[in-house]
Amino acid sequence: MNAYRKLHELQRTAGFVAFEKEFANAIAAGLSASYGGREEKLVERLCGEISGLPQTRNVNGVTIANNAVFLHGGKSQVKFQYYDESARCELCDLLYIITVVYKGEIVLQKLTLSQFKKASSGSWKWDIRNKSGNKPRKTQLYLLSRFPEFETVSRASLGSGKYSLPNHTGCLGSYCLLHAPGDFVFIAATSLAEIVGPRDNVCATDFVALGRNGDAISRLRGPCALCCPAESLCGPDCYFEDFPRGRLFKKSTYPYATNVYDFSHKYLRLGIGEPVYALSTNYNEQLFNWWQNFLAATEQSNKKGVGAKKFIEDMPRKYLNRASNESRRHNDANLGYAGMGVIYTVVNLGAE
Repeated sequence: MNAYRKLHELQRTAGFVAFEKEFANAIAAGLSASYGGREEKLVERLCGEISGLPQTRNVNGVTIANNAVFLHGGKSQVKFQYYDESARCELCDLLYIITVVYKGEIVLQKLTLSQFKKASSGSWKWDIRNKSGNKPRKTQLYLLSRFPEFETVSRASLGSGKYSLPNHTGCLGSYCLLHAPGDFVFIAATSLAEIVGPRDNVCATDFVALGRNGDAISRLRGPCALCCPAESLCGPDCYFEDFPRGRLFKKSTYPYATNVYDFSHKYLRLGIGEPVYALSTNYNEQLFNWWQNFLAATEQSNKKGVGAKKFIEDMPRKYLNRASNESRRHNDANLGYAGMGVIYTVVNLGAE
């Protein structure tokens, strides 16, 4: 538990807060600089802005590495059953993943698969439907809120993989609802699906109740089974209230962030996304398997560029008490995941 105690101390420092602000500002700058373009170009510019930050910084003896990569190529398409018909859409626009390393091994890792949607011109109103094809449908929202079994497809692939991913926290899939001049509302896809209901669009006023109550669901009182073995560390201001505990409760994750600064605060404190891996508690085993295959596909893709190579080099692979390659069950290394961005953060707590 020394890792969690050290992370607890780090998150209380002025240096960590300054890092949160810098990260948020880079997101806002990237979105603002290219807001007039298509979502794909927005993601690419955003990744460029993040990768332009100082890639490592030392905060109270802890190394924080932050970077981003845009994996070029055709969009990463998946196919699945959409009610009584087959559907196909991209997996996501952007993948956020944050990793905590202690003594050279991963002790905690969370990710979310996020889709970008731009607001209608001059408004804070978003059409959630996919516009491709003859009939606009909410297939992307269906995928990211329900996660039916899906199969990866690629024009250039020689193999394929089928996946059934649990969504324990409700935040494995998410949306970044963009609005001018360069900001977004972050929301878990499960929450968005509940709000949208039978409609095709959503507006800012729909989130008022969620904004009032969204943070409250992550507040648990009493000792935290995972992070605080001693009751003295727990209380109303416990910095670990966003961590998954003995079970993968939805209460461990924020489903909503009002703007990029709010998102930065919650993401960097591990309050966003689904646990890929967590020491001494449950995590999403199926998602762990998918993540290993994602890394293998990116590593072996013939289309990977300098940014993708650095991403593979930067990403920690050593999981405490687990071999990271044990779950590569699919022969899908040639899928070549592409046309999407990855923002990745590594908090290295050192060896002491």
